[in-house]
Amino acid sequence: MAFERPISIADAVQAINEQRYVLPAIQREFVWKPEQIIRLFDSLLKGYPIGSFLFWTIGEQQVKQYAYYNFVRDYHERDATHNPKASISRAGDLTAVLDGQQRLTALYIGLSGTHAARKAKAWRNNPNAYPKRRLYLCLTARPDDAEFTYLLRFREEKDDIVRDEGGQTWLRVGAILDYQSIAQVFKVLAAEELGNDTTAVDAMNALWEAVRLHPVISAYLVKSDDLDRVLNIFVRVNSGGTVLSYSDLLLSIATAEWKGTDAREEIHELVDEINKIGQGFDFSKDFVLKTCLMVADLETRFSTANFSRDNMRLIEKRWEEIKKSIEVTVELLHSFGLSSATVTSANAVVPITYYISKRKLGSSFVTGKAHREDRDAIKRWLLRALLKRTFTGQPDSILRVVRLTIAADGAKAFPAEAIVAALAGESRTMTVSDADLDGMLEETYKSGYAFSTLALLYPTLDFRNQFHLDHMHPRSTITRKKLSAAGVSDGQVREECVRRRDDIVNLQFLPGTQNLEKSATPFAKWFASEFGKNARAASEYRELHYVPEHVGHDVGDFVEFTDARRALMKDALREALGA
Repeated sequence: MAFERPISIADAVQAINEQRYVLPAIQREFVWKPEQIIRLFDSLLKGYPIGSFLFWTIGEQQVKQYAYYNFVRDYHERDATHNPKASISRAGDLTAVLDGQQRLTALYIGLSGTHAARKAKAWRNNPNAYPKRRLYLCLTARPDDAEFTYLLRFREEKDDIVRDEGGQTWLRVGAILDYQSIAQVFKVLAAEELGNDTTAVDAMNALWEAVRLHPVISAYLVKSDDLDRVLNIFVRVNSGGTVLSYSDLLLSIATAEWKGTDAREEIHELVDEINKIGQGFDFSKDFVLKTCLMVADLETRFSTANFSRDNMRLIEKRWEEIKKSIEVTVELLHSFGLSSATVTSANAVVPITYYISKRKLGSSFVTGKAHREDRDAIKRWLLRALLKRTFTGQPDSILRVVRLTIAADGAKAFPAEAIVAALAGESRTMTVSDADLDGMLEETYKSGYAFSTLALLYPTLDFRNQFHLDHMHPRSTITRKKLSAAGVSDGQVREECVRRRDDIVNLQFLPGTQNLEKSATPFAKWFASEFGKNARAASEYRELHYVPEHVGHDVGDFVEFTDARRALMKDALREALGA
């Protein structure tokens, strides 16, 4: 390796714009937050070093042998997190960034682009929740935080100079690239009547020197046409720290080894696609990579040895089959009523995809009447696995046992009970004890596990229809004040009511429209209104929702009511899980 002559940040930005600097396919996505970008610029303006870089010089003859990506310029938290594919048409050598991509991208966004992060508490699917912001430097004030010397913020304005409501003057940081000399910089200050403002002069001068004057981009060059050597250098450089996750490295290896398809593009596209199904999921590339190893009957542990050239070629060969099986699996999860909030372990889903792949099942498996029993068995097994936390932590030994069980069964039907039996001697089992049942009934409204418990208790519901998770006794009626007004004089009883109000014993699934109509109506009043004149409907409701028959429905009966309902629910769970 050789040391390259240092260049300025402005020269590096120009090289990125001209596609002289690109990202190799082995690089990962941009992951820095706005505050990290601000911290980097503050360090630069202070004159601090920002570390060395590692570049790979690719000869003109070898440029077309590999895939490359451009730097992200306009980052959007929802719609534009992936690096765009680079189409290299220019002649000459190319420089690919092996180490320092996050810093260079941060500089590129701060000087030439925008950053669109979701507003606090805004809905993810609201397009207006992601305003485009540009990086600005305050010329007339300094930050209150002693850790920072310069006041930098991402703002929604576009103009080079902005005055805020407090009278402070802000400069769009990227405007410094348009000033050709320090004299022009001071003309701008004079035009804004800031030529004698020492704070503004210092800030502007620090920005000019950091971006245009000082050669702060210092890099070592790797000159090699041997991709294996370059990959080894990349892994060695990046695996020493904790910033780059191991799955990023493994995806990089897969991308380098796939020849007919771009692994990175394919996997990112699949992740984006499956996460849009139904109410939305939160699967990651880790899930896809783990599933690839599982379906290809390879060791599932994330290690570079398992991502060998032969293994990656095998996965590439079977990619379309794996991809289709994952899509069918997530459609199946949606039909179960699951979503990102309730799939509490992505690893628990991997065996289902393995089974679907083994049987070569298509989309008809999700809705076909002939597959109903099989779907029900998978659903009960998955909910059980989620509640038992069987696949949390390091699941590879568990996945190995499950795969052997499914393969030995011949994949004629999902072998739920055989898997439970096979895992009985493992560190994480699926065997359900009486204490487990009590724990399931202690889950609360906001717990990701509440859905799984209730889904086992409502096996006949078709979750392709909309159901709401509803408080049977409205939460607003179980307060200390209202309990006292209802005649609950014992303080300990009132506290117990409040403790239980969000528990499974006070939750039910109701059709969306019925729940909206019910709203916060006291349970006794709502039940009388809905079923007072229809004894048959009242009986069916009690049976479906585990409503005790000989206990009052008033809020004053809440403890007795939930005790009785808990007993009914526990019996139902015991039967469903074979506890």
